[in-house]
Amino acid sequence: MAVIVCLCALFTACDNENKGNSIEQTMTNCFLRVTGDTEASSYLNTNVNCRLFFNLDEGVADVAISNFQPTASSTKATLELSGLPWSVNDKGYMVINQASAAAGAVTDLKMEFINRYVPSPASGSMMPAPILLMSFTYNGVYDIVLYQEQYLYLDNSTVVTTLEDGSEFKPKPNTQYVVTLNPQAMTATLFINGAQFATQMKAVQMTFKNIPFSFVIGGYSLNSEALIPESAGTPYPQYEITDLLGHAYLDGNFSIGYTCGDKWRVNSTLRYLSPSPTDKQ
Repeated sequence: MAVIVCLCALFTACDNENKGNSIEQTMTNCFLRVTGDTEASSYLNTNVNCRLFFNLDEGVADVAISNFQPTASSTKATLELSGLPWSVNDKGYMVINQASAAAGAVTDLKMEFINRYVPSPASGSMMPAPILLMSFTYNGVYDIVLYQEQYLYLDNSTVVTTLEDGSEFKPKPNTQYVVTLNPQAMTATLFINGAQFATQMKAVQMTFKNIPFSFVIGGYSLNSEALIPESAGTPYPQYEITDLLGHAYLDGNFSIGYTCGDKWRVNSTLRYLSPSPTDKQ
C-alpha cells in the first residue's frame, strides 16, 4: 500500500499506546448522530471521546464511549462495551461485528478502526491520523453513528478542466484534503495541502471556510454556491470558489467538485488510503 496505515495536534486528536500484547487508542473530538423513532428524538451528541483497547493475545476488545448522551434530556455517562471479538480485514482495519453488547442495550454493533501515519503539512514528519467507523442501535430505538470532527483524505484522482479551451490537467495523487466538521454550526472547513490547477502552477495550501454541510445516509455532503478561498490566512477573491458540491461516505469514498475563479473546473475522487495497483478503495 502506498501510504502507511491517526492526526494529532493539527487534526483529530488521538492517543495511541502499544502495551505489550495490547493496543490502546483514545479518539477525541467525535460526535454521535442519533436517529430516534420520531424526528423530534433525533439528536447530535457532541464532545464524545472513545477509548479502544485491543487484546492481541485473546482477540477481544473493550470500547468505552465517554460523554454518551443518546437524548438531550439524558444524563451524560460512559457507555462500556467489553469482551468484543475482533478480526483484521484485507485492508488492515480492525473489525468488530457484534449482535448484542452491554447486556443487550447495544445491538447491531459495527466498528472498523485503522491507525495511519501521514506526512505533517507543517513539518513533513510522519504523524498519526486514525480512522474510526462505528454504528449501533441503543435500547432498540436509537440508531447511532459516530462521526469524527476531522477527516483526512488522500487524492486518488483529480481532473482539472480549463474552461476556456477544455484542456485537462491531472495532478499527481496523494494530495491531502482535511475536512473539519462543526456540528454545532453545521458548517465545515476544507483544507487542501497542495492544490494545483495547471502544470506551470506551484502547488499551494488552500482553505475553504464556512461550507454548509448536511447528513446523508452513510456520511455527509458539502454544498456551497460561492466562497472566497484563503491561503496562509490571506483571502484570494480572484480565485472565488463556486458550485462546490461534495459527497463523503464514512467508508472512505469522497467525491468533490468545484469551479475556481471561473477558470478551472476541478473534480476529485478522495479516499482514506493511497491508490495502489493492487488495492483499490
